[in-house]
Amino acid sequence: MTQNTKNIIRRFLAFFCCAITISFSGCLVDSTVSNASPTIVFTTTWQYISETYSFFELKKIDWDAIKQRYETKVNNSISSDSLFTVCAAMVRELRDGHCYIGRKAASSSAAGRMFDVKPFDFEQGYEIHFSLPNVVKYIVNPQQKGRVLLTGMVGDSIGYVYYAGFYDNESGLWQNVMDDFKQKGVRKIILDIRNNGGGEPRIATDLCGYFVNTPTVVGSMTQKSGKGRNDFSPKLSLTALPRSPYLGNVRVNIVINRSSFSASSYLAGMMANLPNVQLIGQITGGGGGGELPFELPNGWVVSVSCNYFTDSKGKHIENGVEPTIPINNTAEDVRQGRDRMLETAIAR
Repeated sequence: MTQNTKNIIRRFLAFFCCAITISFSGCLVDSTVSNASPTIVFTTTWQYISETYSFFELKKIDWDAIKQRYETKVNNSISSDSLFTVCAAMVRELRDGHCYIGRKAASSSAAGRMFDVKPFDFEQGYEIHFSLPNVVKYIVNPQQKGRVLLTGMVGDSIGYVYYAGFYDNESGLWQNVMDDFKQKGVRKIILDIRNNGGGEPRIATDLCGYFVNTPTVVGSMTQKSGKGRNDFSPKLSLTALPRSPYLGNVRVNIVINRSSFSASSYLAGMMANLPNVQLIGQITGGGGGGELPFELPNGWVVSVSCNYFTDSKGKHIENGVEPTIPINNTAEDVRQGRDRMLETAIAR
């Protein structure tokens, strides 16, 4: 591996870790803004989720029974820390990586970015082994594009893109990448979205446009529209519009793992039903609903999914998008510098 390649990886990973840290800094407020009683905080948390959450039916969650179980743990003499633990455990009953309760931590960093957030761990129980330095060993002349794209060639005919996050100010770079692939006459594209935690879902629809030659419905969104558990708006179709250059006639292998969450799961779900696309790797982390935060009476923030995406065949992606070709990397693979998922994408 050349020194230039090592520098690219170092800058790339440094930005991505920074982006994850910053993402929590703007949504949580000081937990000392009011003296709301613990029972009011608990009831308000439960009620907001009851009126807002979009997956009760899909996941067969009895939210009333969950309230009965947890409210016995709360009284007005409970400590703030204990109340937070109870509420966080209740939120995790939703089994949804987009749902959390958060507060400003008692001990914060100088930059003020240390927050106490206890979301559901959608990766629990999965072996997730991914190494970007290992990936780069397979790539000819890897190039960093912006902050979240790493691109290059595998041999003479396979274009490779690693996409770390769906950010608005990076979306224009895809045009340059696709133009380059078109010019090189690639016969296959590998789009690697492993460990991609998501971002702006609209970008997923835009990316689909490079692989369709007519307006194509790639899924739909349904919005929670009222306080009742089954109050939803009519489905809104999501249509991918053709983008130039058209590359839909090439094979597209999308590499996924359990850490492909939220908008990256949207992309996997949108692309899965296109005729020239295969998904290779692990089931994604899901995250099929957009989150809506709410400030509780004591200044904590609770956020839950308030809508849901279904693919063009009407299938939910909340619990993950299944690969066409299942394959896992092992810890030993990573130690040996191998990437079986990527090797499969190259061979297939």
